[in-house]
Amino acid sequence: MANGSVSPQRMVPHRQRYLAVSAIWLGTCTSCALAIVCFYDLLRGHNLYPLGGGPAQSIAAMKTAVIATLVSSWAIWIGTGQECRLPMAFWRTGLAVQGSLTLLGVAGWQSPASLDFIFPSTFFAEFNWVTFIFEVAPVTAIAASLLVYLSFRWKPRWYDNC
Repeated sequence: MANGSVSPQRMVPHRQRYLAVSAIWLGTCTSCALAIVCFYDLLRGHNLYPLGGGPAQSIAAMKTAVIATLVSSWAIWIGTGQECRLPMAFWRTGLAVQGSLTLLGVAGWQSPASLDFIFPSTFFAEFNWVTFIFEVAPVTAIAASLLVYLSFRWKPRWYDNC
């Protein structure tokens, strides 16, 4: 097509990619929130957030999961690129998510109290940042990689341009 216009066949894969990225992002956020709840023992009533109790802990866990997933969104975008080498996309996504969440954990550990909205002291104070880096981040990275793998496997037939 001349004039810089895009053919309808070219637009469909981009929509498919946006849908895949959205689904992977939502699944990664959910797995991060579940990992936070599991590894910080929030299900058994372990009270890490003494001032707010259970509801404040739940909000802090969801907020931390959303921020962590936003920080690693670039890795999900790269992992779902037009490149068709599945093992490379799988490994790139996992390592990039792990790296960005490790940096988030270190930044949260060193953050001042004024950034408590971004880095809740519940999950990044004292040795809790180690739990985030060595338990929550790997589970989230594996979940993101598996979701990228599933997005490659569930491509419709018309998306065979790779």
